[in-house]
Amino acid sequence: KQGLTYVFGIMGHPVIDLAITMQSIGMQYIGFRNEQAACYAAQAYGYLMRKPAVVLCVSGPGLLHVIGGMANAQVNCWPVLVLGGSCPEDHEGIGGFQEWPQVEASRPYCKYAARPPSVALIPLHVEKAVRLATYGRPGYDAHFIIKEIATAFEGHVSLLPITKEKYISFTKNVDSTKDTNEKNFQKNCIKLRFIDSLKFLNASLDKLTSFLSRDKLKIVRSEFPTLSDEEFELLTRKGVFPYEYIDRVEKLQDTRLPPRELFFSSLTGDTVSESDYAHAANVWKRFSIQTLGEYSDLYLKTDVLLLADIFENFRESCVASYGLDPAHYYTLPGFTWDAMLKHTRIRFELLTDIDMVMFIERGIRGGLSQCSSRYAQANNKYMRSYDSSKPSSYLMYYDVNNLYGWAMCQPLPYAEFRWVEDAANFDVSAVYLDLPATLLTQNVDENKIAKVLCCPPPPLLYPDAKLIEQAANLLIKAKKPLVIVGKGAAYGRAEDSVRELIYSTDLPFLTTPMGKGVVPDEDERCVSSARTYALLHSDVILLLGARLNWMLHFGRPPRFQNNVKVIQIDLCAEELHNSVLSAVAIQSDIALATEYLSNTLRSRKWRIDQNHPWWKELTAKAEQNKQSVHRMSMNISVPLNYYTVFKHIQDVIPKDCIICSEGANTMDIGRTILLNNLPRHRLDAGTFGTMGVGLGFAIAAALYCKDNAPKKRVICVEGDSAFGFSGMEIETMFRYKLPVIIIIVNNNGIYSGFDNETFKQIQASGEPTQVTPPYSLTSETHYEKLMEMFGRKGYFCTTVEDIQQALKLSLKVMDSPSLINIMINPQADRKKQQFNWLTESKL
Repeated sequence: KQGLTYVFGIMGHPVIDLAITMQSIGMQYIGFRNEQAACYAAQAYGYLMRKPAVVLCVSGPGLLHVIGGMANAQVNCWPVLVLGGSCPEDHEGIGGFQEWPQVEASRPYCKYAARPPSVALIPLHVEKAVRLATYGRPGYDAHFIIKEIATAFEGHVSLLPITKEKYISFTKNVDSTKDTNEKNFQKNCIKLRFIDSLKFLNASLDKLTSFLSRDKLKIVRSEFPTLSDEEFELLTRKGVFPYEYIDRVEKLQDTRLPPRELFFSSLTGDTVSESDYAHAANVWKRFSIQTLGEYSDLYLKTDVLLLADIFENFRESCVASYGLDPAHYYTLPGFTWDAMLKHTRIRFELLTDIDMVMFIERGIRGGLSQCSSRYAQANNKYMRSYDSSKPSSYLMYYDVNNLYGWAMCQPLPYAEFRWVEDAANFDVSAVYLDLPATLLTQNVDENKIAKVLCCPPPPLLYPDAKLIEQAANLLIKAKKPLVIVGKGAAYGRAEDSVRELIYSTDLPFLTTPMGKGVVPDEDERCVSSARTYALLHSDVILLLGARLNWMLHFGRPPRFQNNVKVIQIDLCAEELHNSVLSAVAIQSDIALATEYLSNTLRSRKWRIDQNHPWWKELTAKAEQNKQSVHRMSMNISVPLNYYTVFKHIQDVIPKDCIICSEGANTMDIGRTILLNNLPRHRLDAGTFGTMGVGLGFAIAAALYCKDNAPKKRVICVEGDSAFGFSGMEIETMFRYKLPVIIIIVNNNGIYSGFDNETFKQIQASGEPTQVTPPYSLTSETHYEKLMEMFGRKGYFCTTVEDIQQALKLSLKVMDSPSLINIMINPQADRKKQQFNWLTESKL
């Protein structure tokens, strides 16, 4: 139903039958040797196809291995759907096989985590998971409000966050109202504090409104003082609106209320009731609505006013009952806690014994509550087996309807804590949420399975025209403009509009690692060879789907000018102004915003001339660096250096191949020499800097090529250390006949190693665990011998001629992987850098 085709995973209890069933209905299953690699492959496939692939894993340790991959997908913003088996529900709490809190453990690393309560509802959860994986970030979105109030007038914004994406509250300090006391200390007289009413009143607006009598709706009445009682009554309930019908702004000009069937909601799988539609039609008629936009304005206004009345009445009740105002709190639990302290006058004893603190924290539970005994036998006069010589005993079963509510009514300990020396020992365990074995073996009437539609493509987010004008003005006035193309532009399929912008303006550009190919690396406007110089001297930077994180040195000195102006275009509002305040921040689809910006600059007939002083500076610096790299790459003496290896690989491999790469110097140096002229043709360690992704990414790329471009080749360039993380996935490649060319750049270590003779001398000098440097690996390891396990031959290379011959032979193989092991100088390094690769912390 959701168009998902590939499943990546490892089989085991309880998902064996599920995997076989997936194959039987036409899905393609790829079995891996490690769950982490399976998750890396699934997310890379999701990046390449812009829709999630599935990871299927077993319970407990299986999901634990997957979580590393989930974290990598989260940081890279790549879609992936993980399905995890778990222990049977009736084994939870009593030590079930591989019992573990999987949903709770997954939640920090994903956007949605849930266990379907029944088989019939699985389709609803799958559709929602696919939708959230591809659409945007979940939860109440306050970012657009924060963005506006941050720039509307002077004063800083302070946040109380749950995570980077979700906030409990945020406060705007109004600088224009600062006051100075007798000690010359300034304070803000006015602060605008935003709190979430749902944290206090966790019910629908319709239900909350039903609790209030009409005379309590004072705010609503004050806004509509002239309405008759009959008209006012129409505004005292939650309105009705065709949410999914409004998919473009033009529909707000409709002059008639849409028919009832267009009020359909994919969340409920149905349209509105006849009575609700009649209410909407009545509102339209009685208020003389002319357009759907007017109806929308009235709908939104009454929603806000009703909620204001509800919260004000809630405040009045709380002040009357407890003498405390909820508006001074962030959530209902905090308010309730203070109400308890005020009315009980309890003073808590401070725990100073860390073991007591940890004992209590480990005892905080959640989920299933039960007390059970494995075996018990009653003995009483009502039983045939009654033994009068023994005490009478009974088996009692208590059906407690509200165990949690009962527990909340019990007295809480607050002082005189002490250890009980003879207390019985007990284990602390936990519960979990996902696809338990009992759910997977349920039978269900097919007619009762929830019907869901295929998740539609994500809605397009258009840019603000005024901000596009501001961005154009800033670029036109710039003396040293620079465009940085990021992975977001590649994922957003923005290559056509980005290329048009670059070609029509002659703006210099460089890319982030996985932004390579959005505009060809070989384009004359690419200044990646002068990257450090370009970043350091540019005065206006246009960021297209790139983040000012560690990879771009946070956009701060010494790698950037202190006064550099940033134009930031990103799909996610929470990325705007991150690390540095952008001069212009545009939330939009990259392709749309770039197209609009390109059209604006073209209409004003602006471009930067190739004879401009800025272009001359960049060209001179790029040429200087190219000459330095060329000299190093032409040194073919043995043992080889990195630059020589990559230069002669680049000379042989096809220009349209997909390059997957990981390792330290292998990845960093290789990125500058192995070129990409097509978007989404480079996959590497990414924002999270994850080692172990290479072979999983390569498998995903090979599957993509098999379905979409059978003649395209996948080149997987690995450092010898990085290869060790997932080397056995070679067997996976053989099993599924994937023609990946694996190139291991072997320097006998992590960053650097030792030649064979030196390594032997070091190990002979003492206990290996004490004398072997932590960064070294076994010298001259023949990784190519792995191929012999599958009846094939690998290649061990030490010269340029060896490398080129091995590549030419490997490119002829179309039904299995190839492996080329290239020995280089263990002490080979990068050319001298002006700055360290990782920006040092200034804290």
